[in-house]
Amino acid sequence: MQLAVVPREPPPPSEMIEGDVLPAPDVLSQVITTCNTKLAATFLVFGYLLRKTDPMYWIDNYQAADVERYGLKKAPFKSRCYYNLVPRNASDVQAAKEIGAAWTSENGQDMLNAYVDGLTKLTPAERYQLLFFCSVLVAEGCRDALRKRQWLIEQIKEIPEEAHWVRVWSDKLFVTFGRNASLETKTQLLGRLGIQF
Repeated sequence: MQLAVVPREPPPPSEMIEGDVLPAPDVLSQVITTCNTKLAATFLVFGYLLRKTDPMYWIDNYQAADVERYGLKKAPFKSRCYYNLVPRNASDVQAAKEIGAAWTSENGQDMLNAYVDGLTKLTPAERYQLLFFCSVLVAEGCRDALRKRQWLIEQIKEIPEEAHWVRVWSDKLFVTFGRNASLETKTQLLGRLGIQF
């Protein structure tokens, strides 16, 4: 099923897209990134695809004070998986903002009813039929989104521990390295945050 959202206007390139989505820093790459699995599944329903290279990446976020106190192996951390999605075409890049806004809104039913009520040339039976078709489309989209979300969760479970990225925060500074980075790399990077490793 291919759903379509036509944007009202293109988003400014530097504007953050609603719905926990960030615009791609490189306009040529046209990548939509989100850490929200439900929203990622919604984008898949609308025809976006996971990028072939680096479709998702996992970051374990640590606080520098915890690493200094407990060491990297025992410090508490919060994990987050990011999805890199690519559109089918350039108009899908613009539609991402509309999809994100629609995903977070709660007035779609009111908007649809107001629009259908404004179609004065339709008979009551035709209005009912139009609303019925919209309901069918929503139900199919829900089913498809749940399937795609389950698939994304299965993909997350396949990411090996060694493939996780480690990000250590200290105030506004942070360093990032692979979980299986060498001792020298970890020592050098954590040293930038003042952590003796």
